[in-house]
Amino acid sequence: MTPYRSYGRMLRYYRHFLPLGRIPFMRWRWIMIAVCLALVGSGVFYFLETNRQEKRTEAPLPTSSGLQTARALSEAPSRLKSHLSPSYEVNVIKDVVYANKKNETEAIEPLKLDLYVPETHDNEPKPVFVFIHGGGYKEGSKRDAADFSTALAKRGYAVVSIDYRLKKDPDANLYLTLNDDYEDISDAIGWVREHSKEYGLDVGKLAIGGDSAGGHLAMNYVNQALNSDPDSVRSVFAIVDIYGGTMDEAIDGKLPPVLIIHGTIDTLIPYSQSVQLTRDLANAGIYSNFFTMEGAGHDYKNDLYKDMVIDTAATFLQNVIDFKGADRAPNVSSLYAISGDAFKLKLPSAFQPSDGGSRAAVFLPPGWTLEGAEEEAITVRIPAGLERGSNKVFVTSDPSKNPVDGYAVNVNVIDPIKASYETFFDRADGKVKTELTVRNETSQPFNGTLRVRYADRNGKENVFETKVEQLMPNISKAYTISDALSGKRILEATTDNGVLTQQSASKTNALLARHAGTQGSVDGKLDEWQGQTRFEADTVRNDNWEGEKDLSAFGYLSWDESNLYLAVAVTDDAQSQPGTGFDIWAGDSIQFAIGAADETGDAPGSYNEAGIALGDAGQVLRWRWIATLGLAADGSFAPNATVSRQEGETIYEAAIPWEELGIDSSRAANGLKLKFSLLVNDNDGGGRKGWVEYNGGIGTAKDIHEFGDVFLTS
Repeated sequence: MTPYRSYGRMLRYYRHFLPLGRIPFMRWRWIMIAVCLALVGSGVFYFLETNRQEKRTEAPLPTSSGLQTARALSEAPSRLKSHLSPSYEVNVIKDVVYANKKNETEAIEPLKLDLYVPETHDNEPKPVFVFIHGGGYKEGSKRDAADFSTALAKRGYAVVSIDYRLKKDPDANLYLTLNDDYEDISDAIGWVREHSKEYGLDVGKLAIGGDSAGGHLAMNYVNQALNSDPDSVRSVFAIVDIYGGTMDEAIDGKLPPVLIIHGTIDTLIPYSQSVQLTRDLANAGIYSNFFTMEGAGHDYKNDLYKDMVIDTAATFLQNVIDFKGADRAPNVSSLYAISGDAFKLKLPSAFQPSDGGSRAAVFLPPGWTLEGAEEEAITVRIPAGLERGSNKVFVTSDPSKNPVDGYAVNVNVIDPIKASYETFFDRADGKVKTELTVRNETSQPFNGTLRVRYADRNGKENVFETKVEQLMPNISKAYTISDALSGKRILEATTDNGVLTQQSASKTNALLARHAGTQGSVDGKLDEWQGQTRFEADTVRNDNWEGEKDLSAFGYLSWDESNLYLAVAVTDDAQSQPGTGFDIWAGDSIQFAIGAADETGDAPGSYNEAGIALGDAGQVLRWRWIATLGLAADGSFAPNATVSRQEGETIYEAAIPWEELGIDSSRAANGLKLKFSLLVNDNDGGGRKGWVEYNGGIGTAKDIHEFGDVFLTS
């Protein structure tokens, strides 16, 4: 039977059921043939379009004067990936003495370094990164950079983390402070050269960097050495400056490429200083990249950004280790991109098509597509989903030419909905509540449902849910949750068609401190604390932590019109406190930071950080490191405090007058909001091992924005 006759029979059959009026049979026949051809054509189109979408990353896209082609990430040249992935085990050689120098007390001080060597299983020398810790030239240790050093060593660098001479009052003679530190850095680099064969170090490829004071020292050491002793820094190919501030002298035109990293709400070193430094470097003709930690303070090791900082630094170093000029390097080595959205990647001039036959190859992660191409940039789209974190995009010159030149860009995939939480005291009903503010970070309106899963003040699991209609791009909206959210909370965003596009977790503690009433004396016992609100110092900052018997802690807070009361119970298998003053933080001790929020509930501009310890001689030690106006950062901190230890448990108890915290006692009333953080240091006799903490902002860096909230309640 021919198709013609079969269609005719089908038409005659369906004419009895379709109310289409009287249409001549021959016309029906041609109509049905046309419909069938249309169906066949649409099927062919669907097949071709689906096939095109599946191969979209492989198809060339035309530009105004050339072509860009997208390829699978696995096809990128291996040399562009050589120091980007954490592929190696790391051997750490600690406490190597690299010099002996007189310190400010005229005593000979052995200066030590820790060497992190990747186990690469080959004989190739490893590029070297020298890390200089921060601490305002008066505190800090090479151990502070252990996480950064280990992560970079896993990527193939030999990392040298150094101690250097510190000063009790570095500003008293800042010129001497800096010169001593420059001398120590030079000695450390000299040690690297002397021991390069022993440890397989490539002294011809040396990078240097640090955080805060360390970042300042790294930049200025290289800059001044280019004038005074250029041979000593000739092998330095890069500088990594993590919120180190400004240059002390005019920028030398031979300064190597610089990566600057800074948080936008840094209250110690203003973010604006790094913005200005970037301009100054550009004016001096120095290639640099600037990575902004949005909403972060003076802490590159905070949970949100620590991995991004490592990936950004590794990508930048990879791009400049054989630097051939700014025309062959990206304007950024790391950027943010929204899940489910597109981003634009600017091409350096050497990778822009110069004639009709020029081609640049772009290597993308699975599912990512090349959406558009222009003369100076390409547009890449990220698929929607729950995948977050760092991804690499590689760009190379024309693959048909040899050698192939190229670079990498680290793409940090972030949430489409940005959320922030602020607890507040509602004076209308006397309750502590939370304001949730969400912002649409994408280029499209959001319609769907938001859910927040959280624990309330009693630890009970709860869910807040709200419908969102037409939340436009870059627009924020606030919602009130009738609870004080404490601990971990999870925000879920689901579109109207049921697609879960976000599931992001965050953690900030909110504590309700009850009035002390007739609370007993400060006696080192916890009996009278029953019924008060308890908190857990459950965040461990110690890579060698051996469990709760090694170090764990919980505590209580209460108050009255005269004092803030604090009790902390610490389980610690070994007690050691060799310090007597400023240095008690390096031994077993508690450190706490407190500031009173302003009338709007925002973090204050200043706060107090103090500590209490049990000395090895059995005495109670007190110290204040950071002071508000009218108080001194010294041993004048004088709370009524006691410390007792028995059978592996240490009890700290203190009644702290409000005036010792820089807070007028008249403000001590129901609803007062405090910013609060506490950590417990651990020293088993061999130096500070680490700590456990309740909230952040003390140990890794000084940042009040990482403190939690405490509300006085009656």
